[in-house]
Amino acid sequence: MKTYYNILGIPESAHAADIKRAYRQMAKQHHPDVSKSDKAHERFIMIEKAYATLSDPTKRKYYDNGLNYLRNRRKDSGSRHYRPSNHAQHADPRTRRSSEEIKQKAWITHLVKLNEDKAYYQKFVVYKQIVAILGLVFATLFIIDDLSSTLGETEFITNVEFLYPITENYSDADYYLVSTSENEYRLHQRFAGDLENGQLMRMEETPILHMRPSIWIGELNQPLEKQINPVYALSKTTFYLLFLLSMAGILNQKRSELMVNLALISGLIFALCALFMWLKLLP
Repeated sequence: MKTYYNILGIPESAHAADIKRAYRQMAKQHHPDVSKSDKAHERFIMIEKAYATLSDPTKRKYYDNGLNYLRNRRKDSGSRHYRPSNHAQHADPRTRRSSEEIKQKAWITHLVKLNEDKAYYQKFVVYKQIVAILGLVFATLFIIDDLSSTLGETEFITNVEFLYPITENYSDADYYLVSTSENEYRLHQRFAGDLENGQLMRMEETPILHMRPSIWIGELNQPLEKQINPVYALSKTTFYLLFLLSMAGILNQKRSELMVNLALISGLIFALCALFMWLKLLP
């Protein structure tokens, strides 16, 4: 098997200085402008490829691994009892050697490409970790806040009206102003659309972000019924998904396409959660 070391005329244990010295000598000898051989151009290209691989420590390591693998595989196959067919016995040795060299080159090329892909994804590791850490912190804050929610005192609803005519702010177009004997609440119409004057209510609220997961409403002398905030429920699912993806990104250190894609998904979900907060969709 003709290897890159054979092309440069050096042993496989050659150092970087020996590789460079041999390359300069071979390139000068076989340069198409100097050599009169018909195969000078082809020879020169092989010298360039050999030097490009062996002069790079990473590529050389992968190339050596590929050579060792092919040699071990040949030993394993040679140790088996195999009797070639008559056609194989009388086939042209040059044809068999050429076919074997093509397979060897294809396998080595595959190994080099595989490791180049790993090196490419290595560039995204830092960004993946940053996105995963930020997502984990943000999601953890939400989860702690969600688990710490408390139920307020029972209040008497005195007035329910649309907020937009009062503030004339477009961001309040889908909100009600709910006034009770104790407080005033800005509530989304999907959450407060069933509230009426004279009812009793208890508001569940989180201590850190002051979000309202649910509200308990009912008539006088009647048990209160829980009504879940649909927007909050959707955002809760999103935050918990962000938490799981962020944990997967931190714990899994593989430099693969899957992990990069997970980081991109986590980044999109993180941006969506931040948008929820910025648009105040969770009051």
